[in-house]
Formats: sequence, structure tokens, C-alpha cells
Amino acid sequence: MKTVRDPLCQRIEVNPDILMGKLVSAGTRIPVYLILNLLAAGYDQDRIIQAYPGLAHEDIQAALRYAEQRMRHEKVYSYHGDASVTLSFLAAENALSACEA
Repeated sequence: MKTVRDPLCQRIEVNPDILMGKLVSAGTRIPVYLILNLLAAGYDQDRIIQAYPGLAHEDIQAALRYAEQRMRHEKVYSYHGDASVTLSFLAAENALSACEA
């Protein structure tokens, strides 16, 4: 069975020639982490688009969807060394696998 990518996640791309392969909004050099940081800092979507006119509301929704999917599929592994520490690793075959439907 072929998996279908979430249409919003098609607005995110990885290109090793752009920001050293960081996730960016498709067709821009605007990293997904920047969009998420601005939202976390209290910026609303209109303010982000005003600051970065290359973005659309769908790009911001795609960043949120991507983050939600990554967290949904997060796997946690326990490591017990000198101190009891729980390490959390994002388990994904590649950076966009969280967007697979």
C-alpha cells in the first residue's frame, strides 16, 4: 500500500543546498524552526506573514502539523548510566517521515 503524504507537509522541504538541509518552507529559505519559535514567542500568523511575505497561512499550518506529527510519533528510550536519565529520541527514518499519512 502506498502512503499518501499530508498535503500540508508538502509545503515543507529538505534540500542539502539550503540551510545545510534544515527543514524549510517550500520555495523559501525560511526554516520551520523559525516559524515555530515565532509562534511560541506569541506572534500571530498575520504578524509572521507580514515579517516574512514569502510565507502563507498554509505554510504556518504545515509547520505546526509537522511538529505535531513528530511529537505524536516520538519514541522514548530510558538510559540508566551514572545518574538516572531518560533520553528522548525522535525516531524517524528521515526528516519528513512524520508527515506520512
